[in-house]
Amino acid sequence: MKTLLLGGIAGRMILFFVALLVLVQLAVFVSISVRSGQIAQLSADHQLEVGERVFERLWAQNNTQLEQEAAVLTADYGLREALASNDRSTILSVLGNHASRVGAAAMIVVSLDGQVLVDSLHPTGERRRFEFSDLLVNVQEGGRAAATVAIDGLLYQLVVIPVLAPEAVAYVAIGFRVDDALARELSELTGLEVSFLSAAPGGQRNAVASTLAAEVRGELARLVPAGAPNWAGQAYALNHRQLETRIRSVSLDARGSIDVVLQKSLDEAIEPFKQLRASFGLLGLLCLVATVGGSVLIARNISRPIRSLAQAAQRIQAGDYTSGVPVSTQGEIGALAATFNHMQDAIALREGEIRRLAYRDPLTDLPNRALFMEQLQDTIAACGQAGRSFSVLLMDLDRFRFVNDTLGHQAGDRVLIEVASRLRAALSDDDILARLGGDEFAALLSPLSRLESTSVAEHLLSCLQGPVMIDAQSLDVGVSIGIAHFPRHGTDAVTLLRRADVAMYVAKREHRGLEEYDHRIDRYRQHHLSLLGELRQAIDGNELRLHYQPRVDLRSNQATGAEALVRWIHPVRGSVAPSEFIPFAEQTGFIRHVTRWVIDAALTQVAIWLAHAVEIPIADLPKFRVVTDLAFVTRPKGATLALPPYGVTLGIAAG
Repeated sequence: MKTLLLGGIAGRMILFFVALLVLVQLAVFVSISVRSGQIAQLSADHQLEVGERVFERLWAQNNTQLEQEAAVLTADYGLREALASNDRSTILSVLGNHASRVGAAAMIVVSLDGQVLVDSLHPTGERRRFEFSDLLVNVQEGGRAAATVAIDGLLYQLVVIPVLAPEAVAYVAIGFRVDDALARELSELTGLEVSFLSAAPGGQRNAVASTLAAEVRGELARLVPAGAPNWAGQAYALNHRQLETRIRSVSLDARGSIDVVLQKSLDEAIEPFKQLRASFGLLGLLCLVATVGGSVLIARNISRPIRSLAQAAQRIQAGDYTSGVPVSTQGEIGALAATFNHMQDAIALREGEIRRLAYRDPLTDLPNRALFMEQLQDTIAACGQAGRSFSVLLMDLDRFRFVNDTLGHQAGDRVLIEVASRLRAALSDDDILARLGGDEFAALLSPLSRLESTSVAEHLLSCLQGPVMIDAQSLDVGVSIGIAHFPRHGTDAVTLLRRADVAMYVAKREHRGLEEYDHRIDRYRQHHLSLLGELRQAIDGNELRLHYQPRVDLRSNQATGAEALVRWIHPVRGSVAPSEFIPFAEQTGFIRHVTRWVIDAALTQVAIWLAHAVEIPIADLPKFRVVTDLAFVTRPKGATLALPPYGVTLGIAAG
C-alpha cells in the first residue's frame, strides 16, 4: 500500500511537472507565433536602417573617389597643355584614358564661361551650355561640387572640380553611371531591393535602375511618391509581396527629382520564424522527455564550466590574455577549456606580432612613422594641457644615396642599423627616436629634458662624425638636422613635422648640419614657388629679355662676339635677377623652356644683324658662323643637334 502511495505521489508529481512544462511550452509557442510578425517587422526595419547607413556611406565614398580621380585628372600636365592649346582630340584622348582607368562613364570639360568644350557622352557634338550651371556656381564658392543628375534619360553621380594652372582655366566633371549594375551591387551589400526613380518637372516618373523585376518597376514608380531630403518609410504591396520601403531624394531641384528606394520583403523576414516555430515544436517534445531526468544533472555538470568559459571570453574581449580557464573536468568540457586556453595564447601572440609589425621598423626595431605620430600627438595633448614645450628633431643622412648606389642596399641597411644605434645611445631614455622611412629619422625630445634642443642636436651630429665601418671599408655618413618647437612652430603633429622637415632641408642645402625652423623660410619658398608659376606666363607673355654684352678684342678694338644674358621684366615685381628664377627652373625641369626661348630670341637677333651685314658670334661660339635656310646646328666635332624652327628658320654651322 505504501509502495502504491509513493507511486501515486510520484506519478502525480511527474504529471504535475509534465503538465507545467507543456503549459509553459504552449505559452512560449503562442507567444513566438504572435511576436514573430512583430519581430519580423522590427528585423526588416533594422535591416532598412542599416541599409540606409550603408547607402549613405557608399554614396559618400563614390563622391570621394570621384573627387580624387578628378583631382588626378586636373593635375595631368597633358590635359593642361591640351586645354591651353584647345586641342580637342588630345583632350578627348586624355579623358578616354582616364575614364577607362577609373571606370567613369561620363567625362566633361567645361570652359569658365559655362560652355561644354569636350563631352565623352557626345564626342562629336557641337559646343553648348553646360546644363548644370548651379554646380559651376558651387565650384566657384566651395572649390568642388557633387550631384546626382539625369543626362539623356540616364542617371550619373557627378563631381565637378576646377583645373588650376595655377588659376582656374576650366572645369572637369566626372561621373559614375547609376544603373542596374550599381543597384545590384548595393543590394548585395545591404540585402535589400534597391531602385532609383527619376522624374522631370511635370513628366512621368520612371524606375531608371532597379533590382526588381521589369514588370513591377512601372508599378513601383506609380505608387512611390517623390522623396524628401531625409529617409521616409511606408509599406507597399508589389506583385503579391509585402515590401517595407524607405525613400530618400538624392536630387531635388528645378530639373526634377531623383529618388533612391530601399525595400525589404516582410514575407522573407518572417520565413525564418516559421521554421523556428516548427523547430520549437520538435524541440518541445524532446525537452519533455529530457527535462525530467536530465535537467538537474546537466545544470550541475555544465553550467559551471560554461560560466567559466564565458567569463574568459569576456576577458579576452577586453584584451586581457593573462588568466586562463581552469581545466577541472575531463571529457568534452575539459577539452574545450584546454583548447580555449591554447586559442587565447595564440591570439595574444598574433596580436603582439601584429602590433610590432604595425608600429615598429623591422630593420632597426625603432618606432615607425605611425607610432611616432601617435606618440607626438599624445605629447602635444599632454604638454598643451600642462603648458609645457618640447622639440622635434628631423634628421636626414647625407651621402646615404651614394652608399646604396655604390655598395648596394645591404650595405645601406647595415649603415642604417649603425646610425640608429648611435642615435639611440646619444639620446636619453625619456627621448623617443623613430625611423620615418628611408634614411630619415625623427627624435621627440622629452618635455622634462634639461638640455637645449640645439645642444642635443650638436651631440647627435658629433656622434655621427666617426666613420662607419662596413666590410673593412670606412664610410663617412653625416646628417642634417631640422628643429621645430612646440608650441612656437606648430600645435599639431603634421605642422611640427613639416616645419622640422623644412628646416632640415635648409640645413642640408646650406651644409650647416642643423637648422631651427624660421617662418621666413616658408615665405622665401612660397615667393620662389610663386615666381616659378609666373615664369610659365612670362615666356608666353614675352616678359623675358636678352641683353647682349659685347666681347671686344683690345688689340684691334673690334667686337669679336657677344654674350647673351637673360633678364625677366616682371609686370609687377620689376626686374627679376636670373639668380632668383634660374635655379628653381633647373630643379623643376622648366629650364628647357627657358633655354628654347633664349635660343629662339638669340637666333632671331642674329638674323636681324645679318640682314644689316653685321656678323657677330653669340656666347661661346667664336668659330661658328650663322647661316640662313638651315634648321640644325653642326658642331665642330661633327655632332648634329636638331632645333625646332622658332620664329625664323636659322641654324649655326661650323665656320
